[in-house]
Amino acid sequence: MHLRWVAHIGSPVLIVCAAPIYTSSEIPDLWAAGQLFIFSMPCRFCFIFPAAAPLRSPAGTAVRPGGFSLLELLAAVAVIALMASLVLPAVSGFSSAAGRRGAVNILMSTFEHARVAALEGGRPVHVILYRRNSPERDAVMVVRDPEDGLPGSPFDCLTKWICLPPGVLLHDPGAPNILSQTLPAGFAAARLSPAPQLASGEAMNVVTFHESGGVDYPSGSTPCRQLYLSEGSRGAGGNEAAISDRKKSQGSGFEVISLSRYTGRAQFDVTGI
Repeated sequence: MHLRWVAHIGSPVLIVCAAPIYTSSEIPDLWAAGQLFIFSMPCRFCFIFPAAAPLRSPAGTAVRPGGFSLLELLAAVAVIALMASLVLPAVSGFSSAAGRRGAVNILMSTFEHARVAALEGGRPVHVILYRRNSPERDAVMVVRDPEDGLPGSPFDCLTKWICLPPGVLLHDPGAPNILSQTLPAGFAAARLSPAPQLASGEAMNVVTFHESGGVDYPSGSTPCRQLYLSEGSRGAGGNEAAISDRKKSQGSGFEVISLSRYTGRAQFDVTGI
């Protein structure tokens, strides 16, 4: 291996040659003729060796050109695939748990907002729970009875539709809960602005807070004031029911928000069915 300083573009460059030393005037001509390979490196440093002769080490043994063999590439791909198979389930589980925690925060804040609005405004306030087919996301909205008190007048909207995180569902597990209750008398989607158009498989439910802050509807036993959360997709080809059945069989818990009948306070818990 030979080292030589030559002038290159007005500054010295260290040349490492794998062949007899070339003069500064010979290098450009040989490189232009394709008889030299020049690999530039940072800090004005480059390697030069003949194109027709194999690169050799100082001991004279042949050195394999740079690059990877097919076996090395296949081994690297296999390692990457193995690492991905180990990491992806953990990332997916983390994302799902984070989404459910986000949904719990949204719903807890929405119920408290409605309770306070009923206390301050002296009129009933409703939390609309809108279950939609995928890819649309489930959503909630807070509205208040109109000031004129007429049953057919539009509600006063206190919030816009607030969507839950993707993949998180307002879930009816079959046991008594808020979503298993029918809409109260006098409540109609047409009183919302804009009025939602319910597709097949979609549904709306409501929680009503009266002027003293308690829950006016649903008015049944404690399970009727519980709201369950799950994950998955709803509609054609959805897996909401399959995930719910698996949770029940495994005894894993659902995220549940319970509302106190007299104070309207929301409490979060994780429980099975």
